[in-house]
Amino acid sequence: MSLISRIELSDGCWRWLGKLSELGYGFVEMKRQQKLVHRVIYELIIKPIPAGLFCCHSCDNPSCVNPFHMFIGTHQDNMEDMCKKGRNVKGERQGHSKLTVATVVEMRREYAQGGVRLVDLARRFGVSIAAVSYAIRGDTWKFV
Repeated sequence: MSLISRIELSDGCWRWLGKLSELGYGFVEMKRQQKLVHRVIYELIIKPIPAGLFCCHSCDNPSCVNPFHMFIGTHQDNMEDMCKKGRNVKGERQGHSKLTVATVVEMRREYAQGGVRLVDLARRFGVSIAAVSYAIRGDTWKFV
């Protein structure tokens, strides 16, 4: 079966209809190696990808194999693209977060009213004094 027969072509994203990884990226076995399809297609249509570089999705659709939706860059370039688009995980969506949007709002409100110390809030919410301070000042939880 050819690669093209497993691609749903459109004016936008070209959706891979074959096997997908757990993260949604298409893959195919070639010469007894598993390869990411978006990289294979990019190299077939555009040019080889230099060693150590990533083939990043500008469309943020992991199953897309449209080479015109790709750019070549470093891991740092990919992370900066993600953050610029607001796709990085924030706040309580992070698996290790002990605070929530509601608790940050509550901490900020109580602290602004006065009469409560950082240490008291830290004990009450089960986090460090630094975590409370950063959240109240907006060094963390900036989006709240």
